[in-house]
Amino acid sequence: MNIRKILFILVLLGILSMPYFVGFGADAGHNDFVGFLINPIDGNSYLAKMQIGLRGDWRFQLPYTAEPGKGAYLFLFYIFLGHLCKWSGLAPITVFHLARALSGGILFFALDYFFRIFFAEESPELAQKSFYLAGIGSGLGWAASFLGMLTPDLWVPEAYPFFSAYATPHFSLGMALLLLIFTLSLQNGNMYQFITMTIAGVLLAIIMPFGMVIVALVLGIQWVWRMLESRKFIWQPQIFSLLLGGVLLLYQYWATVTDPVLAGWNKQNITPAPPVWEFIIGFSPALVPAIWTIRDQWRAGAGEKNKLLVIWVLVGAGLIYFPFSLQRRFMFALFVPVAGLAVQGLMSLLVDKKIRQRLWLVLLILSLPTNVFILLAGLFGVQTQNPKLYLTGDEKAALDWVSQNTEEDALILSSPEMGLFIPAQTGRRVLYGHPFETVDAEAEKGFVESFYSDRFDSIQEEKFIDELGIDYVFYGPREADLGHFDELDDLVPVFNQGEVTLFAVGVQ
Repeated sequence: MNIRKILFILVLLGILSMPYFVGFGADAGHNDFVGFLINPIDGNSYLAKMQIGLRGDWRFQLPYTAEPGKGAYLFLFYIFLGHLCKWSGLAPITVFHLARALSGGILFFALDYFFRIFFAEESPELAQKSFYLAGIGSGLGWAASFLGMLTPDLWVPEAYPFFSAYATPHFSLGMALLLLIFTLSLQNGNMYQFITMTIAGVLLAIIMPFGMVIVALVLGIQWVWRMLESRKFIWQPQIFSLLLGGVLLLYQYWATVTDPVLAGWNKQNITPAPPVWEFIIGFSPALVPAIWTIRDQWRAGAGEKNKLLVIWVLVGAGLIYFPFSLQRRFMFALFVPVAGLAVQGLMSLLVDKKIRQRLWLVLLILSLPTNVFILLAGLFGVQTQNPKLYLTGDEKAALDWVSQNTEEDALILSSPEMGLFIPAQTGRRVLYGHPFETVDAEAEKGFVESFYSDRFDSIQEEKFIDELGIDYVFYGPREADLGHFDELDDLVPVFNQGEVTLFAVGVQ
């Protein structure tokens, strides 16, 4: 990798971090930026997982559920980041963004390495163009948004390298590991590569389990295809290097179906694929020449390396629309092979080199605006002090008090909006706070809203608090928006600042 590309990656990482710097710098004294500009529901859940490590544990228990269950060794990446917070003394959101920036850098280096190896026998130009398109490109969601459509390039970050590096560290690092495994699979196998692939497979299974499924299917199908063409058994050590990661996948699946609490969470964890037309728009314009390339290679017989990208796209598209509950998860990193095939298609056109160059520039230019839209949307959230991205000063002070003065297993009743922040900021549990990670989420949300909207009488409220074992009741502006509840006899205010009061239950 040359100096120019290293500088390009550093500038790119700066651009990706700039909206967050603006967010932290724009705290208006009375509001406090929580640190997320895209999908704050999941973002706060990552901080809640880090809180598990911060208190010294390794076993994941649902922080957004009244009864967390015995838990299992899941989400170890974020729990490990929590341990880093404990060891370093840094705040969880600081460690999160340091990990996001570092993982983003690793991803872009892995992306460049992948394409340089993939196109090593063809030309450096193909590798360079594929890297730039995959790294900073996206779909036509920017155009579709004017028609009121929300295509995946605007809300599914794990499918695109740029968006992944902007959103979370585990998307970026998982994508980098996936690319590393595929890159090593393209080279002549030796013991070093076998060991590296084994380690990468284990880490991928921990950080991004769905990526491990994609790797196994793509390499497995490529292996079978090769044997069918040669009509003989071919020893493929790369496949067997993934077995240990596969064992971890099986453990994670076993844990989520055998633990009653985790099974309740998993039952709600439904991520359907977008409609086909939105998928097409979200991966176009690159998808058009990519499909053309797949057709040509299918007719002519794809070479050994080209099989990888073709199978990757076909496997991804097949899994996305396979009838099961986790379809969208398999869009992970899909823009990478689409970009590589698109560049191949454009550069193979039997036209003048200058025309090919112009077509490439048109493709790249059309692929850029969506990512600009994403960055501007984050800045707009900062400018408007969106309450999904900000806590009020009183709320932040109350959460600081909770962190310092309550038991680690305390259960807090709050509004649904505040319930998202409490586990992320304090590590304490809530009755409701997350549409997936709160077991029986709709019912629990209904109970919470009924409590604050005064649909319960005082006897019902006392019974509600007592039966659920609630330790504290949070009342601030978000709760006031739902209505008003009568202060009960066994609720004792233990914190009061401005618009926020925290009540302890049963304290004399």
